[in-house]
Amino acid sequence: MASNIAIEKLSKDNYDSWKLQIEAILVKNDHWNFVTEPERKPEVTADNATAVAKWISDDQKAKADIFLSIHPSELSQIKNFTTRILD
Repeated sequence: MASNIAIEKLSKDNYDSWKLQIEAILVKNDHWNFVTEPERKPEVTADNATAVAKWISDDQKAKADIFLSIHPSELSQIKNFTTRILD
């Protein structure tokens, strides 16, 4: 998440408003596609190492935005969260 944007962390009482705000953060950061239409990880070839590295980085950034927007007391609910489509 950009340091100048603050949203209320997800808790058991604020899902509806949190959902709107985290969607806006992910859209702003060009990572919404990792949530709605998971972008497949590019096949590793000699010609696309940069594309694979960018995919991995963007995937990690999307997960970080989500994790950082969740109240610590709720993190145990997603501790095993992984990307839906890895390859």
